[in-house]
This record gives sequence, structure tokens and C-alpha cells, in this order.
Amino acid sequence: MYRKNMNKFIGALLVLLSLLTGCRDIETTTEIYPDGSCKHNVVVQGDSSDISRSTFPIPTDTSWTITQYDSGEFTYIAEKTFKKVADWDKEMNYCRDKSREMTIIPELKKKFRWFYTIYQYRETWKAVNKLYNVPITDFLSPDEIKLLASQDDSSAQAKAVDEKIENWEKRNIFIGFYKELINAAAELNDSTLSEDVIEARKEQLYKLFTEEISDDFEYKKDFLTKLAALLRTNAVKRLENDLVYFLARQKARMESLTEISLTEFENHVIMPGLILDTNAKTVEGREAAWDIKPKQFMFTDFTMTVESRLVNIWAVVITLVLFLIAVLILLLPLILRKNK
Repeated sequence: MYRKNMNKFIGALLVLLSLLTGCRDIETTTEIYPDGSCKHNVVVQGDSSDISRSTFPIPTDTSWTITQYDSGEFTYIAEKTFKKVADWDKEMNYCRDKSREMTIIPELKKKFRWFYTIYQYRETWKAVNKLYNVPITDFLSPDEIKLLASQDDSSAQAKAVDEKIENWEKRNIFIGFYKELINAAAELNDSTLSEDVIEARKEQLYKLFTEEISDDFEYKKDFLTKLAALLRTNAVKRLENDLVYFLARQKARMESLTEISLTEFENHVIMPGLILDTNAKTVEGREAAWDIKPKQFMFTDFTMTVESRLVNIWAVVITLVLFLIAVLILLLPLILRKNK
């Protein structure tokens, strides 16, 4: 449903999809080892276009073991082992362009309990839609925001939420344009294009912008003509470069969001020991798995959690040895007395 409404809103933005050679499936697997180290694996299938420009953080540097092949379907595999989950977090989030790429934050906590160790793993996929000129809470209630994280998009309420998101996105982008128009006009310092003049026609501007621009974010020469007629000043035509720059940024942003909305995601986490608790819907042995829909992290953070318990065999052995020694010490006087 989200994908359908996104395409409806974007409309002519479907032309941009020709820049994306197809859909992708991305499967990630993180295996946590008892000592707190981990192995992270990313498998990409489908679209073979420039991996390094993906919105999803796909590893491409030589410190990773990279395998790629095309046997009817392009497959790209990246794998790397880290001494600590924190090392993976550091590489992922301090060496990348977070303004363009998704942010994924892994966390691991270990709790030693002598006979066993508790492992608590969290992985948060931060909201990929980072543009908030208008708070989403102006359009969605707290319960509706929670509904975004559910995988049920067939209910009437889910459809209503999708429509509200569409309206929010239109207003959100427009307010960005409106702010830039105000700032650019201020630098122009033309009395016929003051902030008061622009503010007085704000809603008319919104209608013009959504009708002429927000479908595909392509620059149209006649938009400036219509804008000049609406604001009753030709001074606005001197802001052409500002408009082109704004549209280029918005086009790139929508390409990134479209890429994400056309991707299927799976995330797997393999834990040490027995899994005690998780918000994953699928658990098999030591592995928890999530089938993730783009809307779950499009506007709000999505956190996956799993907790496991590993028996410390060495602690059990030491305890048994100490117990036997204690028993022998207690029995030793009796044994010596009998021998006498």
C-alpha cells in the first residue's frame, strides 16, 4: 500500500525509475559469538547498478571479503568479522555520508551470571526519510505512527494513514521550497518580492507548486512565468538558479526514497546459546529473522531486539570441582578416623 501510494504521489517520478535498473533484494545476517565478536554479512540480489551509490549501506571497501557473480541474477556478497559489535558500529556510522545513506546502529550487551551469560542485541534502522520541514505529528496521531511499523497494510486504517502520509509529504516538500524562496528573495533585496508579498500568497503557492513541480521535480521554464504572475513581480525570475538547485536536491532525495521503497529486506541475527526473547516473528534455533517492509523505517526508527542465554560450561565444571573438593575436605576427618 505504501509503495502504491508513493508511486501515485510521485506520478511522473516513475520516469526517474529508469535511472534504477530494477528492484533489489537485500539480506543481512549478523552472527554474535560468545566472546562478543561478530560476523556481518550482506547479500544483494537483483539490480546490478552502482552498489556504492546505494541508499542502503552496502560495504564496498577492500577490508570486506567481496564476492559477486551473475548467473541469471546479479548477486553481491560482502562479509567481515569484527572483534566487537562496537567496531562494526564505528565503521558503519563514522565513515559514511549519513546525509545520503541509511543509518543502522547495532548494540550488544553482555551480562555475566556465573553459570550463564546473557546476551542482549539491538539493531536499529533509523528513519530513512530525514526531511522534516513539517512535523509528521501534525498529520498523524501517536497510534497512527505506531501503525507504520506494522506489516498489515490492508486495513482501512492503514489506507487512511497512507493518504495522510501522502499529504504530509506534499506539504513537507513545499515548506522546504517556501523557506528557500523566502531566503533567496531576502538576498535579492527587491521590494516587489518581500516576505510579506510571498506570505500573502502562501496557499496559492502551495497549489501551484504541487500542480507544477512536485510530481517529478523537473525544472519547467513556465513555472517561473506562472510564479511571477502569481506574485505579480518579474523579480522572481532572477531566482532561477536557486529553484534549479532546490529541485536537483529534491530529485536526488526522491530517487533514494524510491530505491528503498522498491527493495525487499530480510535481517537475520544468530545468537550464542538459547534465544529467550525477541520481537522477531521467526525464530529457528539460535537464529531470529525479520521480514522488513520499507514503511517500517521510512518515517520512524525500527528496532529489532533479541536476547539469549549461553551456559558457561567452564563455570559449571569449576563449580563441580570445587564442590567435590569441599565434600572431600568434609569427609577427610571421617576417613582418617576410620583408618585409625
